[in-house]
Amino acid sequence: MKIKADLRFLITEKETSYLADKVYAGASSFTVSNAVDFSTNDFILLGVLGSELAEIAKISSITNQLITVTTPLSFDHPQDTMIISVNYDKMNFFHSTTMTGVLTALNGSPQTIVPDDVYNSYNDTSNTTGYGWYRFYNSVTTTSSALSNAVPYAGWPDNSVKMMLDTFYTQISNRERKLIKDEDVIRWLNEAYTIARNRLNLSNRAYTVPTPTTISILNGTVEYTLPDYFSHVRTVTNASGEEIFEIPYEQVAVYNNTTVPPGGTLETKYYVRGNVIGFAPTPTASASYYLYYQRTSAVLSSYIDYIELPNANHYFLLDFLKYRSVPIVGGDAKEYLDAFNNRLNELVLTSHKQGGGLDSWGHSTTTLV
Repeated sequence: MKIKADLRFLITEKETSYLADKVYAGASSFTVSNAVDFSTNDFILLGVLGSELAEIAKISSITNQLITVTTPLSFDHPQDTMIISVNYDKMNFFHSTTMTGVLTALNGSPQTIVPDDVYNSYNDTSNTTGYGWYRFYNSVTTTSSALSNAVPYAGWPDNSVKMMLDTFYTQISNRERKLIKDEDVIRWLNEAYTIARNRLNLSNRAYTVPTPTTISILNGTVEYTLPDYFSHVRTVTNASGEEIFEIPYEQVAVYNNTTVPPGGTLETKYYVRGNVIGFAPTPTASASYYLYYQRTSAVLSSYIDYIELPNANHYFLLDFLKYRSVPIVGGDAKEYLDAFNNRLNELVLTSHKQGGGLDSWGHSTTTLV
């Protein structure tokens, strides 16, 4: 299994300068336009990441704008070549049997970063299942970067963030690819995913309602913390399945002081206040209530996060990514946005209710569009 490390992380939002004059292979010093952001023992990248002549060097001293490196340069570099500060010069690779399992080092000593490609890799010939990981390493400070996202040996599912990014990148040129960060594409993907799921919630009110949460009612306890990712209530029932109705929070005090006829009882009602759900009147015995609620849209943040839409209908999100990328790579923004909306409308019209637990969707007669 080949674990690929993305080197673009190394140059994201880093200090830059430029060569003041041409420098030849074998040189140990060179003048830059501005050295104020560099320090002794820093690592610097000369050239464009992914280009054949790109190389990493370590600064041994700085005098005004003259930078001296510890090892002679391997390539010629023309005037105005970009110099970028990088925090790491090596990397380590790991394996784990599960997503949360113990990491086992794969390379005996840190592997030197070679910047002539935007990816460096390690070929694990010992394991065929599990997950691969990597992190960058600074051989001077002996510090490491945060651990990478997991790389599943079984491959990336089509609905994973990783596959969506890879599919998007195949539709633009290598030159344009270098202008776009993964962080930007993931942000666009989250935007598209949120739009899609919010539209689905209008037509299929049960779409993002998870298994009901049990609220264990205690004698004398009025309020209970709502679940993570709570958006809003669909319904609340008691243990018998009878619906508990809502009451506005500002009416709770009056409701609790309602005069009840002799032998009568005050109907239990619920309210939502901030991140809690409360009940009126104050419970006087233990009980179990069931909360059916709509979840907020999940935030996609790592390669191994998954996009959940009916019938694996996630490919149209690519049209939104192309729409957002138009200012960078060009194209017809309206065409891409129209394609996204048209596919989303088709999904909304057919996503109303799953029958019998099967993964099948039909045309809704009550769809809100």
